[in-house]
Amino acid sequence: MVRRGRKPEAGVIGYIRVSTTEQADKGVSLDAQRHRLEAYCTAHGLALLRVEEDAGVSAKRTSNRPALQRALRALARGEASGLVAVKLDRLSRTTRDVLDLVSRAEKEDWALHSIDERLDTSSPQGRFVVTVLGALAQLEREQAADRTRVALAEPAIVLSRRGGPAFGHARGLRTNRRASASRIAFWRRRAFFGLRRR
Repeated sequence: MVRRGRKPEAGVIGYIRVSTTEQADKGVSLDAQRHRLEAYCTAHGLALLRVEEDAGVSAKRTSNRPALQRALRALARGEASGLVAVKLDRLSRTTRDVLDLVSRAEKEDWALHSIDERLDTSSPQGRFVVTVLGALAQLEREQAADRTRVALAEPAIVLSRRGGPAFGHARGLRTNRRASASRIAFWRRRAFFGLRRR
C-alpha cells in the first residue's frame, strides 16, 4: 500500500446521487444528502472541500457517473484525504463494486466514509466492516454457484423420476429406438377396445 502521508486536514470530498430524473428535478433527496454530509463532517472535524453530485444516474455501474469519477481522480491525485457518502448504495448497489472502491482507497491512501453504515476505513472498526462485506460477497458468490449447480442437475433428476421412455419408444441398451409399427398398432387397438368394453 502506498502511503503518501496525507493528513485529515487535507479535507474530504462528498458524494451524493439520485437515480431518477424526478428526484433530480425536485432536488429534495439531493438536498437531504448534502445536509447530512455537512453535519457529519462538522461532527467529525473534517473539512468538506466540495460535494460531487450525480443527478438522475443509476448505481449499476461506477463508470457511468461523471461526478464520482471526478472525485476518484481527485483522490488519486492526493487533493483530498477521503470520500464521504450518506449510504454505500449511493456509491454502488453491488458489494463487488464497494469492495473495489475500498481496495482502491487502501492502495491510494484515502479513507472511505459511509454515514449510515458508520463506515470509516481509516479506523479499525471500519476495516472490520470491510472484512464483513468481503465475507458476505464470498457467501453471495458461493450461493450463486450452488444455485447454478442445482439448476443444471434438475433436468436429470426430473427425467429419472418420470420412469420409462415415452409412448411409442422402446428403451435400448445404448439409445432409445423407435418401436415397430406393429407394436404401436397393437397397443392402440388394445386401448381402443378396452375403452369400448367399458
